[in-house]
Amino acid sequence: MTSTSTWDDIPDQVSGGSSDWPLIPEDQYQAEVVEVGEPYEKTDARTGEVVKKFVVKFRLESDEWDEPVEIPSFPKIPASYQKDGYLDSRSTAFRIMKGLGFDMKSPDLKFRPWEWVGMRCRVTTKNETKDGVETSWIDGWLPEKPARTAAPTRNTTSRAPVGAAAAGGRPPLARRLQSEAVDAEGYADSELDAD
Repeated sequence: MTSTSTWDDIPDQVSGGSSDWPLIPEDQYQAEVVEVGEPYEKTDARTGEVVKKFVVKFRLESDEWDEPVEIPSFPKIPASYQKDGYLDSRSTAFRIMKGLGFDMKSPDLKFRPWEWVGMRCRVTTKNETKDGVETSWIDGWLPEKPARTAAPTRNTTSRAPVGAAAAGGRPPLARRLQSEAVDAEGYADSELDAD
């Protein structure tokens, strides 16, 4: 079988701004991977080095919007990964995979970004101005929060008496003092009557 995907040139075994999308508030959102693009080469503006990258498009959800918003990320395929199969924990690809719930310590871990479509995580966004255009970027990936099944409840029942009070024994001091009239010298009326 012949494949035309350029992913075939990238090993899958792991060892060890634009104005084309809307500006959204910096926050944390539930997200789903909706597209993973083919690898492409780009010259790093800082180093002049040619790097391999790919696009991962996330659909972000919020009650504040009428429709979901899609924002891309552009992770590099690290040279160390291409050469040795080592995916550094500081790399964006590693951080995305961890956010999507992959066990990054598993000996069976595979680097297959095209299989990420449909997977979910939480993302954090950051707004930056690049070339005079303010743009929302994804700058963090976290595992998806499990859905809450019910709101937490507060214990509204009164506390049951404990100790001697529960057994019908001597009532607490405050209640005893209220029931007995104490004179100026500190004697209870019941003690004075006993003489």
